[in-house]
Amino acid sequence: MKRPYDINDKASVLQFARALKGKTLRDVCDASTFKHDLADKGKFGKTLEKFYFLYEPNSNSEPDF
Repeated sequence: MKRPYDINDKASVLQFARALKGKTLRDVCDASTFKHDLADKGKFGKTLEKFYFLYEPNSNSEPDF
């Protein structure tokens, strides 16, 4: 799936991220994809990466963008 931003262009990523301001995770991601799991402290970030930024979460220590 093509991302709605250019992963290699900082300005493009920032512009896309700014669209999140004032919105909830449910506003920007399909509600059925977000399941509450309090044991996973990284669930919010992983969900945002996968379903908003369309970037598959990984365990790589390098920056995602």
